[in-house]
Amino acid sequence: MGQRISGAWDTPDYFLRPRGYYLGEPPDEVVYSFARRRSFLAVVTLAGVALFWPVFAKNQPSDVSGPSKNSALYYVLNFLGNLLGQSVVAMVVGGFYLVGFSLLLVAVTKSGHRGRALKQLRWPGAAIVSVTCLFLLGGGVAALVPVLTEAAKPEGLAVRALVYVVLIGSLLVIFTWICKSLYLCAVYVFRADDGHPLLAPLVTTFLTWTLALIALSQGGSSGLPHTVGLGVSFLGPVSVTALNLWACRRIHRKFHTLLFRAGPPQEG
Repeated sequence: MGQRISGAWDTPDYFLRPRGYYLGEPPDEVVYSFARRRSFLAVVTLAGVALFWPVFAKNQPSDVSGPSKNSALYYVLNFLGNLLGQSVVAMVVGGFYLVGFSLLLVAVTKSGHRGRALKQLRWPGAAIVSVTCLFLLGGGVAALVPVLTEAAKPEGLAVRALVYVVLIGSLLVIFTWICKSLYLCAVYVFRADDGHPLLAPLVTTFLTWTLALIALSQGGSSGLPHTVGLGVSFLGPVSVTALNLWACRRIHRKFHTLLFRAGPPQEG
């Protein structure tokens, strides 16, 4: 039973975790370890800000229905809902950056090697398609909930219970996969390293600065002291940029190149 649950939990890894197909060696787990820690600290920091400055959570867009708007549960759920929504937006914007930088890296590849470079980008493309299909699946199942529950009303208790169990179970599994996929996309950027070693540093650097500048143009983190608001807005981009510069330095020291203009050392 435990193995089945573990296998179901790891399903998104099959599509979204890089396998070192570009360089012909396992991904740099040292860099990914720091990326995971940075992502965890970012979430903890935001949660801490919401805890010590409740007005920050209160000023988030209202998307939650159910709990009273004056209750602590409402603010917690609303904060988490906004965090999830912002993650989805970041993933969509990151997907566009991924496509743009992929074409740029293919363009700078030497003539005669561009076909191999382009072929290698099938892995990030497959990751984007898999995440898109997962969200479409979740939306489809959610749309079926009122239809099937209404159709089951005239049936017996056993049929209604079976329909509810199947629907709730399906939604829980899909929601779990979506959460795991968001995490994997944040850390591994749609298997970008299997497409090109420079792809993930470029995408995450430009993405974080873009989101920070958009947030700042919209008034920044409302309800916070000025210095705290600036920290919330720019701590992420600065830390991501520093991590990416360090990762690029490690790649250059080992392979003596960053652009890999001769194409992938080993096609996967």
